[in-house]
Amino acid sequence: MVKPILENDYYKNLDLESKIGLSRLLDLVEIVLNRKISRTTDFLDPGMIYLAESILNQFDIEYEIFGGYEGAERCIIRISPFYVQKSFEDICLFEIKSREELNHRNILGSVLGLGIDRNKIGDIIVDKKSSYLFTKRELANFLSLNFSKVGRASVAVKELALKDFVAPEIKYVEKRLIISSLRLDAFISGVLRLSRAKSQELIRAGKVKLNHRDILDVSYVLEEDSLISVRGYGRVIFHRIENKSKKDKFIIIIRTPE
Repeated sequence: MVKPILENDYYKNLDLESKIGLSRLLDLVEIVLNRKISRTTDFLDPGMIYLAESILNQFDIEYEIFGGYEGAERCIIRISPFYVQKSFEDICLFEIKSREELNHRNILGSVLGLGIDRNKIGDIIVDKKSSYLFTKRELANFLSLNFSKVGRASVAVKELALKDFVAPEIKYVEKRLIISSLRLDAFISGVLRLSRAKSQELIRAGKVKLNHRDILDVSYVLEEDSLISVRGYGRVIFHRIENKSKKDKFIIIIRTPE
């Protein structure tokens, strides 16, 4: 039995969603160990991947992490006995074209509107000429037949080989800000122009992630090149400290995607 690992104090303190995800992961590990066959997870976000690796490293198995292209954020994990040949045929890539302008939220909403589980969906990349959707292979036929609209816009969907995909370069806009402190609540307050109390409320409500991991500590001191995401507000990178003001405040540079 592998489930007792979750009785460790570290894992017992995780949120319910993380516990359920790790329980499913351990079910796969048990299958791999007992039946000597490979199994793959659904798509996991970076925070969950971090937790999954901490579990998988405790077993005599091999695992690989891949999201369809180098640098993918949402990835699947293939778990195998050492002697099983590696393969990532579990991921499918679709190119989406439309005469209308598409965005990440609309594409995801339209896919989920077809009754598809969010965990079956990997990264969604929106470029000027085309958008790209990574999914589990099991959805290929269904999406080919049923995915024809994003909102009210008609779309043409075509499956592509993973080897033919070149990720577009992400361009960032830099902005200079002055904040009173490098504390998480002060940063969010300065970047989003919220009161310190509102920023603390968002953090304590579990709506803030730091480098893809949940954080509830309002006084956490940020380091340079940290990624902060706030549900309902978006993401921002705390790139670097540029200087200090005469009033001893921090002059910082933040980055947001164009």
